[in-house]
Amino acid sequence: MVITLDEPSHLQVTFDGRVRRYLRTVCDDAASEVQCFTPALTTAISRFAAPAGTYYLFVEPERDEPAPVVAHVRITPANAACNNGEDDDGDGLVDAFDPGCRDAFDADETDRAEPPPAPTAWMTTPMARCAPPTPR
Repeated sequence: MVITLDEPSHLQVTFDGRVRRYLRTVCDDAASEVQCFTPALTTAISRFAAPAGTYYLFVEPERDEPAPVVAHVRITPANAACNNGEDDDGDGLVDAFDPGCRDAFDADETDRAEPPPAPTAWMTTPMARCAPPTPR
């Protein structure tokens, strides 16, 4: 897989299944590897603040894994709101400390919608037991 970044970016690739992964900056030069993982370590490759340029991702399924391999690619600008050291939504919290940030790749620090209200009393009160009907 060829991945081209036009600007410094955070790059994350996750895989469905166990695979060996190699990320290079030169296709046919193993010495240019910037990351290499075996399946036992993780199911993803993450490169924070990767410089602009072209990257080559090589994937090898494990012997017991069926082909094809499914890869999920996520690219966000290196100055994403949740990784820039600033309070982008004005709530006094920054990056990892802001509940609006799912992770460092999140480009929006805005807090999510409020959780639903707690159940009301009628929802939590046990049902009253009724006496059996009186025979006629």
